[in-house]
Amino acid sequence: MTKPPNQHQVAASRGIGILVARFRERRGVSRAELARRVGLSSARLGIYEAGLARLDAAMLESLAAALGVGTAELLTVDDEFRP
Repeated sequence: MTKPPNQHQVAASRGIGILVARFRERRGVSRAELARRVGLSSARLGIYEAGLARLDAAMLESLAAALGVGTAELLTVDDEFRP
């Protein structure tokens, strides 16, 4: 049985999702376009951006590459996203 995420995991997912959305918007890429580039539906990307689901390592790498940033940049969560 899978344990539910703790508050730190939820905050990290939310922070990563916000950073994905920020980088996407700064590059002028629509959610639909970024989703297409990484093989997701726009709705699923929206779930990730909202922090409602955790990204696995492969998808994190795909998103970083599609956005032209390093994976570490998507993992650098600002203090405002911490619980």
